[in-house]
Amino acid sequence: ESLIDEDVPSVLAEAVKSADTKVMVPLACMNVIMPTAMSSIHEDAELKECASKTASSGKKILRLLKGNDDVVRNCEAISRVCQGTEAERAEEGAEDLIEYWEKFFVNYKYEEQQRKDIAQAVSEFC
Repeated sequence: ESLIDEDVPSVLAEAVKSADTKVMVPLACMNVIMPTAMSSIHEDAELKECASKTASSGKKILRLLKGNDDVVRNCEAISRVCQGTEAERAEEGAEDLIEYWEKFFVNYKYEEQQRKDIAQAVSEFC
């Protein structure tokens, strides 16, 4: 099981798995997105490494929910926003998620390289 492989404390893994996925999945995605974006812009090697480690920890949590429909839909929406394909026809119901993530990315002013790195980071979950 991914819990053993990922070294996630069992109490945390249980809390993540038992939480409402409509709440947990966007938070777990943000815990991958935000440090990934920071690692893209840090010039200091130590800060870049720290952000990368934080992003890696975020992925461990997201992997606990891997394959869940909410994870797939959120990560697909994130990927579309990152790639600039959000205006293309989306699956029914995906428009709200695309709009949510589009606003998130605009709010944090993520630029091209950050978006590329984020798309790569979430690609395993789409």
